[in-house]
Amino acid sequence: MVKTVTSPTTGQNQAASDNSQPKYKKVFVQRDYSQGTGVRYQTTFPTELESYVEPELFAYLVNSINSIYDEGEQMNGRVFCESCCACLTAYIVYLCMDSFYDKCARKVSNFIDEQNDMKWKPRGLLITDPLERGLRVIEITVFLDKAEQRNPPPSTQAAPSTSAAPSQQTHTHSNTTTTVTASVAQQQQTQTRQGGEQRKTHRSHHTSSHGNDGQVNLTKNK
Repeated sequence: MVKTVTSPTTGQNQAASDNSQPKYKKVFVQRDYSQGTGVRYQTTFPTELESYVEPELFAYLVNSINSIYDEGEQMNGRVFCESCCACLTAYIVYLCMDSFYDKCARKVSNFIDEQNDMKWKPRGLLITDPLERGLRVIEITVFLDKAEQRNPPPSTQAAPSTSAAPSQQTHTHSNTTTTVTASVAQQQQTQTRQGGEQRKTHRSHHTSSHGNDGQVNLTKNK
């Protein structure tokens, strides 16, 4: 439910509505009764977690929890002796010690705390101990702000590649401009060289023509 705040400006109402919206969502992993009534949870990867966590990490979590609870429900010599002592003492013995099943439940709790600190909290997610939910579900809380900062949408991830295109175009344009400038400079140098050669040729022709005129004048004077 969105809380409405009376304000003279619409912007403040919008801000209050945004702040009142939940910043998290919850995903529940249901029990698996395909193999009996023992404590087991479904290993199917929820589609709600596709953009937040890898399927391998989810499978490792659920399979580890299932295996620990399977160990706690197995019947062996230790559990048999423990049950006999509990019956003979009217279960008073459990005031001095924990049952094997309770130890397995505590092992699950410690495992979940470890996985939260190492893998899930850095991704913006939190696993709740199934024992706190009556062993009915595994509750996974997704904190949207932290999860989106770590895993931005595909459009945001594609932004750097699109921004790189103008830089490539600019680099190509600069290379083209440099090539054109170099060619123009080379043409100018060629034209300058040709003009110098033409001036030298003109001077040589002019000097030779003056020499011939002098010879003609000397001949006439003689």
